[in-house]
Amino acid sequence: MQLTTAYLAVLLIWATTPLTVKWGGEGVGFLFGVLLRMLIGSACVAGLMIILRKSLPYHTAAIKTYIAGVTGVFGAMMSVYWSAQFIPSGWISVIFGLTPLATAFLSSLWLNERFITPFRLAALLLSVFGLSKLYDSVPTDEVNYLYGIIGMLVSVFLHSFSSVWIKKVDAKLPALSVTAGSLFMSMPLFFASWYFMDGQWPEQIPDRSLYAIIYTGVIATAAGFTVYFYVLKNISATRVALITLISPMFALWLGHTFNDEPITQSTLFGSILILSGLALFEFDTLKKRIRI
Repeated sequence: MQLTTAYLAVLLIWATTPLTVKWGGEGVGFLFGVLLRMLIGSACVAGLMIILRKSLPYHTAAIKTYIAGVTGVFGAMMSVYWSAQFIPSGWISVIFGLTPLATAFLSSLWLNERFITPFRLAALLLSVFGLSKLYDSVPTDEVNYLYGIIGMLVSVFLHSFSSVWIKKVDAKLPALSVTAGSLFMSMPLFFASWYFMDGQWPEQIPDRSLYAIIYTGVIATAAGFTVYFYVLKNISATRVALITLISPMFALWLGHTFNDEPITQSTLFGSILILSGLALFEFDTLKKRIRI
């Protein structure tokens, strides 16, 4: 697989997933939606491993990698699905766009990469200001938006933590193995969460929800995670996270076009500020590479 093709595939998947995540929880509950998604994704990955006759490594470094993957697969994913109850799908992608900053900060702690520079501090402040402007667009009667924002910030941290942890372990596993191990170890947690916090099988699954769950299970989970771990294996964790610099505007447009989600001036302004902060952060990174 060409790295450029894989990178573009991750970009496309990340742009379309927020809307299907929101649809996937409608009428069935977010816990059942994410559980069914992960069941479908795990089945696809297991089938692919059987077809390709791939075994799952279980040495110490591999187990550490899978545990690191669980942090992102289970922790971050549960946070996203919970948050999707309260905020528009486009917001999911915009707030998730803060991932490069969180990834760079954690990389500075774990991978000895420098984080504190004037440009990066400015990028951080600009993104935080953008987040505050995004919140200004919340309707006065929708107080639950704050829950969704906080949940997405938790997701950002867990996803970044998982990415840097995998890079730190550096087990040099095939992407499919990382995907399979992370998914298989996450499944008991997803099932337990649904069983103890809900436990109700929906009487019927709306067509749109079913199609969204199938899409997220097959494309966003089985294919998306595998391609994502492939990209993560071949380039830096911070560089992978820069996909979130591009995908939010596509996600906002998709939510507005297909789910009637409003894009107010404050929403657009806040989103532009957040992405401008990330662009400033990337400019600082690129500037240092050119000097080298």
